Amino acid sequence: MAFIKHLTPYSGKKDQEDWLKRYESAAKAEKWSASQMLKCVGLKLKKKAKDWFSSLTREAKPNSGNNF
Repeated sequence: MAFIKHLTPYSGKKDQEDWLKRYESAAKAEKWSASQMLKCVGLKLKKKAKDWFSSLTREAKPNSGNNF
């Protein structure tokens, strides 16, 4: 089952830590690696959160869950 498709996209308006925990849980249920989770997180962002993430340079984008 594709758990990640049932996760509501994050727009930047609600608690980011709660959303990130739900994203990580869904990704783990999909058996994604940490690398896959970081590569795909942008697909579940919208509005201000997506704009912020898209504006980051390659060097500034998170390379681990700890610095997301």
